[in-house]
Amino acid sequence: MEPPARFGLGEGSGPARRGALKIEQRSQNFTCAPATSCVWQVSCEADEQVAGGGYQLSDPDVGVLDVWGNSPEGNGWQVATMNHDVTRAIRFKIWAMCAALVSDE
Repeated sequence: MEPPARFGLGEGSGPARRGALKIEQRSQNFTCAPATSCVWQVSCEADEQVAGGGYQLSDPDVGVLDVWGNSPEGNGWQVATMNHDVTRAIRFKIWAMCAALVSDE
């Protein structure tokens, strides 16, 4: 006997339907200039919903950095930082984990 596999994605996604959940990682590289506050976002496609995300520093030797935001925003993932280093830019990779329902009907 096959268990029920009926679910929807996100609020207002319409009636539940049978299918599989597909997860895609969408990412982008960003640079925050010296002594600058920066906010970046990586967005999911229109037919996807953000399911998670995060960031990774590209430089192993980072000066003084504050990350004051690392959370979903709209249909993507947003990271907000303050680069306190007055001489060096800081590079980041930010990603969003995006989920979509792939129908088998």
